[in-house]
Amino acid sequence: MAERSTYPPATESPFDLGRIDPTIVLAEGPASLRRGREAIALEHVQIFVSARPSWAIRFDGTGHSTDSRDMDRALGQWEADKILMQGEQGGGSVYGSTTQLGGDFGTLPFAIKASGQLQEMEVGGAKKFRQLIFHVANLPDFHGSAIANGSRTWTGRLQLRNGDWEVIIDARAEISELMSELSTQGGFAVTHVGSLSKSGQSFTRDESNEVLTGLHWFLSFVRGAWSSPILLSGQSIHGAATWRSFRIGRTDAWGGSHRWCDWTNWGAAQEAYAGYARLCADPVWEQGLRVAIGQYVTANKPNPLETAILVAQSGLELLGWLQFVESHQVLERDWRNRRKYPAERKIRNLLQLGNIDLSIPPQLASLQNLVRSWRDGPAVVAGVRNRLAHPRSASGKVGWPGQVLVDTWLLISRYLELALLHAMDVRSGIRDRLGSSQWTGVTANPPWVP
Repeated sequence: MAERSTYPPATESPFDLGRIDPTIVLAEGPASLRRGREAIALEHVQIFVSARPSWAIRFDGTGHSTDSRDMDRALGQWEADKILMQGEQGGGSVYGSTTQLGGDFGTLPFAIKASGQLQEMEVGGAKKFRQLIFHVANLPDFHGSAIANGSRTWTGRLQLRNGDWEVIIDARAEISELMSELSTQGGFAVTHVGSLSKSGQSFTRDESNEVLTGLHWFLSFVRGAWSSPILLSGQSIHGAATWRSFRIGRTDAWGGSHRWCDWTNWGAAQEAYAGYARLCADPVWEQGLRVAIGQYVTANKPNPLETAILVAQSGLELLGWLQFVESHQVLERDWRNRRKYPAERKIRNLLQLGNIDLSIPPQLASLQNLVRSWRDGPAVVAGVRNRLAHPRSASGKVGWPGQVLVDTWLLISRYLELALLHAMDVRSGIRDRLGSSQWTGVTANPPWVP
């Protein structure tokens, strides 16, 4: 008899998640496409997620009709805006321009084929839960606590807490193989299955949506690329009804984005989540922090470099506003006065809050002595950015050599990353994008930690 594992079981998905660029079937059955009072009935429809030609929720369906108006709709490029699955208590929104209708209209009954792309869809009537299951695509592998599935055990459980809320994110048993295939092929794969619960209490869809929306922004910050909780599934508190929400949010294809959280130190992410939750309790910070994270994710992709630099400085100035103006340390009229508070001063003051080194790093050789009056890093990144955004004919130049742009991006994206981590009060070791070693496990304390 096999020995029972002493580790908690991994969270299971209700779907067959496949491997790289999968087709994940979500629901099947009869359905109708609708637009206003017009409708086309289909005998069999399949709702599924696929990565080709892009990561999206789609439908394929077939049916029969003796109504000539259905032929006219197919030939007239009719566009649906809704899909209803009565038997599943389901309905969703269709991207109208993606509707494709066809079939055999030579004999009665007509044979109809339909396909398209969905914005989102809900199935089932359950409204209150004790647990919701969700999925995450393209989240990197992190070293977590041990979980098991039958005889297989792996260290894949990641936990986050926000008051009564507990988020568990379990790497799939095949995580090592998925990471290897993603690194080789790119694309998409559902890498983790998660659960959301609330200290034994029941909760509503709206309550869970607030937490999962926050998780979208936070996981994107951890990954350094867009990441979202997707494909929700829950059972009512008495088990009599189910509810599923098919949405995929914003999820980037696998790529080489820099990540500040090392594979070996999920504790740094837990600290960041506690800080993120604390800041989001303030409505001003909640909105501003999410905008800043969005700017960080955009700036983390150096393609094109010019855009990444512009966006990163915008993020730094936003964080400066939140730290100084919203806290009433600096008057709004002074902050907006460009002579009194030029961009380099705003960045410099923000970095000084976290004891972040202002000198130009020696490894960024192209920035050394770039302009004689630019004596520190904030002056350099603000100066390079200003020529990109506000060229002057007197200088005779608009752009910069390629290496200057690369080095400026490395420095300004590092500033934005550290400013966000300082705001969240992360004190564990993090990866340094300017560090001499990029090996896994090489971390350093943030500058504000002795």
